Amino acid sequence: MKFRNWFFESEEPEKQKTLKLGPATRIVDMEKNDEPDHIKIRLGSSKKSGVNTFIDEFNNSMGAQENHFDPREKFYEDENGTIIKYSLAPGYLAPNSVSLSNFHAIPAKTGAGGKFLKTLIDLADNKNVILELEAVPLRVDNRIGLPKLRNFYRKFGFKDIAGDSTMIRNPRKEER
Repeated sequence: MKFRNWFFESEEPEKQKTLKLGPATRIVDMEKNDEPDHIKIRLGSSKKSGVNTFIDEFNNSMGAQENHFDPREKFYEDENGTIIKYSLAPGYLAPNSVSLSNFHAIPAKTGAGGKFLKTLIDLADNKNVILELEAVPLRVDNRIGLPKLRNFYRKFGFKDIAGDSTMIRNPRKEER
């Protein structure tokens, strides 16, 4: 299941508001006070969900900074000067899943990406979090192609699902 962001343009945007309810978006005319009566929104507690706590803990442990052009994207510089860019968000496949996207290292092929994934996976295993991603290569010269990219993720325990680019990794329990 894939969700997309929906955007709209209006001649009078101040007279409209957008209700975002998962993958659905509804534009409500504020002049008519057209509040939908068939939509119920349940507000959760002020506590963060487990996956949001996981995301915050990971970002803090990496010393990640926010990309000011895209607040969903984070980046950090490792000890060798390699920049790692990524986005983590609550996943769609399970309540305890986190989605990794926009993941790449600059420069590529330095080993920094594997080190990043190992750190993410160790925390996910520790916190019983499922990791999901879309294996989509960047369209940049000298980057890894799709078959090698999928094999790279498989080395870290990701499995193909649904016959498309979606891959998932279930947490592994340590044997005691």
